[in-house]
Amino acid sequence: MKLRTSLLVFAVLALAGLPVMAQNAPKDPLSTSVRNGFKAIEKNLIGAAEKMPEENYGLRPGPQI
Repeated sequence: MKLRTSLLVFAVLALAGLPVMAQNAPKDPLSTSVRNGFKAIEKNLIGAAEKMPEENYGLRPGPQI
C-alpha cells in the first residue's frame, strides 16, 4: 500500500510539471528556426559591413566581368 501511494504521488507530481514544460516550447518550430537563421545571417552581414573600409564601398567590377 505504501508503494502504491508513493507511485501515485510521483505520478501526480510528474504530470503537474507538463504544463510548465509546454509553455517554454516554441509555438511553431519551423518559424523559430527560420528566425534564428535570419538573425545569424544578419549578424554576419552587419559584422562584415562594419569591417569593410568605407573607401571600398564604391568598388565596381571591371568591364571584362
